[in-house]
Amino acid sequence: MQQIKRSMKRILQYDDETSEPLQPQSRVPIESKLASYSAKISNSATPKKENSMSSPDALMASASAACSSLVNSIQRIGETEKDSGVQGSFSAAKYRESQYISREVHDYSLKLGFNESQPLKKLRLRTDKHKDAVMMAHPTEVALFSVILPAMNAKKAIEVGVYTGYTTMAIAQALGVGGTVVALDIINEYCEIGRPYWKEAGVDDRIDLRIGLAQESLQKMIDNNESDTYDFAFIDADKANYKTYYEMLLKLIRKNGIIAIDNVLWDGEVVNEYITDETTAALREISAYVYLDNRVEHVLLPFADGVTLVRKN
Repeated sequence: MQQIKRSMKRILQYDDETSEPLQPQSRVPIESKLASYSAKISNSATPKKENSMSSPDALMASASAACSSLVNSIQRIGETEKDSGVQGSFSAAKYRESQYISREVHDYSLKLGFNESQPLKKLRLRTDKHKDAVMMAHPTEVALFSVILPAMNAKKAIEVGVYTGYTTMAIAQALGVGGTVVALDIINEYCEIGRPYWKEAGVDDRIDLRIGLAQESLQKMIDNNESDTYDFAFIDADKANYKTYYEMLLKLIRKNGIIAIDNVLWDGEVVNEYITDETTAALREISAYVYLDNRVEHVLLPFADGVTLVRKN
């Protein structure tokens, strides 16, 4: 394992003499800049055909990448080891161990980093036992939204990707009385897990759950003249459509509204040039796209599984 880790460190090193950082002042027009940058990502993220598997170093690098991906997947499912005094149970979800900070610092942040209402905590613990608990947003990330939304005086929000509704409930609570979160998902089964907890928290009337294709639901909202009326949006669904969701939400969000984009670091796999699957490529693309978008200001926060906050100019 140590040899794999050392190999991975070598793979992930950038050549500062050959890589040219993008210049923020040259971000327009976005489509032409994106095409150039996407090509650059593609060229750097895909091994050259003539060199592929042509040397022991290449073989080791490829094997190391595969092993690293497997290890990350196992870690995201979680271990069964005893918890270390953090809030509730964190035994099954993807945030069991952070990829970016030490285990001790991660546990400390979980212990003292946020507070939850009892219904919200109950739903988190219930979701933690679900077979797909990896899909639940990191509680520290959710707590960040609970701080931001009241500061924005937000009353209208959109969530793309509900799962059991843990984040949905937190958003609904943060919006306060009279607030509404339009929650979009394609599977009602998982959403039903959260309903009793929404009701217990007294926020079920603030959650407008819509089951179906998110693109269709968002288009209906745009066609219904709802553009520029929402305060906040959260994207945590199928990664291949992140760019589409982003563009549609940018129409629906008001000036100075915020879009939060989840999983932009993807267990660190976005910086591994040997990982080129559709999901990882889509996450690289949305980060490059936002970076080049002169309609917004943004920050990518390297915590949880990476979350980008985008403010509409």
